[in-house]
Amino acid sequence: MSDSGEFSGRTIDDAIAEGLHVLGLTRAEADIEVLQHPRRKFLGRVEALVRVSRLDDLAGELDFEDQQEVAGQPEPAADEEWDDWDTEDEEAEPPLREPQTAPIATEQDTGTRSDRRPRRRRNRRGKGRQQSREHRAPRDSGDDRGRRTLDPETRSQRNAREIVRTDAYDESVPTPADQEDNERIAVETLTRMLEYMGVEDFQVKRTWTTDARESADRLTLFVEGRHLGRLIGRRGATLQSMHWTLVSMMRRLARDCPKLDLDIDSYQLKQDAALQEQARKTANDVVHRGRPWEMEPMTKRQRWVVHVALKDHPEVYTESEGTGPDRRVVILLK
Repeated sequence: MSDSGEFSGRTIDDAIAEGLHVLGLTRAEADIEVLQHPRRKFLGRVEALVRVSRLDDLAGELDFEDQQEVAGQPEPAADEEWDDWDTEDEEAEPPLREPQTAPIATEQDTGTRSDRRPRRRRNRRGKGRQQSREHRAPRDSGDDRGRRTLDPETRSQRNAREIVRTDAYDESVPTPADQEDNERIAVETLTRMLEYMGVEDFQVKRTWTTDARESADRLTLFVEGRHLGRLIGRRGATLQSMHWTLVSMMRRLARDCPKLDLDIDSYQLKQDAALQEQARKTANDVVHRGRPWEMEPMTKRQRWVVHVALKDHPEVYTESEGTGPDRRVVILLK
């Protein structure tokens, strides 16, 4: 019977158990080498593969120095240089130490591979780390590099500097105090954005509405003109990006940034009207069926439109559930 072989199984333990059973060995009498770990593929599964060998047959495959360890001969001390030879026939060679500047070794310095005995490297990694710590320059106690210290006044001072820097960014930027200033800054900012985008023959209109849900005034900017479809984008993606950019700039330019909406070529008005009609039909279905209904995932603005459309409904109410892009409106019975 062979004293070694390769065995496969669904798991590594199954392959090892199969090998021990076939060879008639115990776990302590066998040397096990994992050749392949199990993994899943698109079609099928790759099984684990191990090599099981009897420990008695491994001594003949070991090299000279490993046989000494198997036979029980003592190993040299940890600090003994493996480059020093104790033979009397050959001339003692000085130990080769790793130079700090790592010069290019020549054939005269190192000799050929056949003239030298194999070197064994032990604990080189840990020793190198220890030496690097010992030779490392002491750290000054007054040096605070790498430490994250936060003075109690740092946050307020930083906020004050940000306000000063914002005000000093452009001396021509006004400081809005009422709706007229906010309206003028928003129109000028949007006009400049459209000019940078190469849009021509457009007109910006504005209106103020009262947000009943948030009890705040909301400023809506309407852009009218020709060939404005590219500013809307697929499913309003470009319009949403422009809206986000405009709000970010207004928060920088205006201290009291109002609630701001952007509409191009009445796209948002049409979408809001269609969404309100869909919300009312869904509410009627909820009343007729007698069970709640979850709408499709929506953006924050779309959910707000649904909430406003059904806030005065006598038989249903709305709630938002979910997180992130999966957040949606649920219509429930009162």
